[in-house]
Order: sequence, then C-alpha cells, then structure tokens
Amino acid sequence: MEKFLGSWKQYKEENLDAYLRAKGVPWIARTMASATSYHTQIEEKPDNSYRLYQYTMIRKLVDTVFKLNEEYDLPRMDGSPGRTCFSLEEEAKLFVQTNKPQTGEPERIVREVNVEGSLVQTLTAGDIVCKRFFAKE
Repeated sequence: MEKFLGSWKQYKEENLDAYLRAKGVPWIARTMASATSYHTQIEEKPDNSYRLYQYTMIRKLVDTVFKLNEEYDLPRMDGSPGRTCFSLEEEAKLFVQTNKPQTGEPERIVREVNVEGSLVQTLTAGDIVCKRFFAKE
C-alpha cells in the first residue's frame, strides 16, 4: 500500500465523458467533472486502516476510512446506498475498489502506480474504459 499513499493531483484523463454518460450522469455534471481539478489523498491511520479522500475545487466527493478486504456501506456519488471493498491484487501492484450498488452491476476502480510514478485510475462501465492520471503532489 505504501506506494499509493500521499496526495495526488489529476493531470490528464481519457474517455471520462463517455464513461460518465454510460453511468447516466447528466450533461452539465459531466461538463463540470471534465473541467475541474480532481485530487486524491490516501493515508494510513494508526489502527492499520486507511483514509481515502477525493475532492475537486468545487466539492468533496469521497471521504472514507476503510480496512483492506472488509466490505462496508458507502453511499454512492448520487446518494444511493451501496457497499464497497478495497483490496490489493497482483502482489500489491493494484489497489482495487469494488462498488456494489443496490441495483445494477458491480463496478471496479483499479489504481496502479506506473513506471513513471503516476497513479493511474481505471474505471470501466460495460465496454467503456476511462483512465485518470495523477501526479504526486
């Protein structure tokens, strides 16, 4: 988990609008999402839990504390209920978030640190793949 810890600022995205459209996000919200600066902070807590804080200059998106491999309730961005679980896969190369909405298909958000040292977040909706790239701050 060590390599994922810290503050990250998005510097590039690929296919975000198509991904959000596939998720049913309205046009104005998609436009705002593409135009805002997105930040992610991941920190380790003294009790071996982690805090994931994601925000834009406009609003907080996620602020949650979790333990690896433990499923828990986490409201979705639209406020609907859901469950999520964070895990490490492929010998800790991938930091994976699995979201389970009450209705619809589960979704995975995969984070990895590439050879350039960027955090790459891959989101998939059906056959649409979106990537967000973050530099460490």
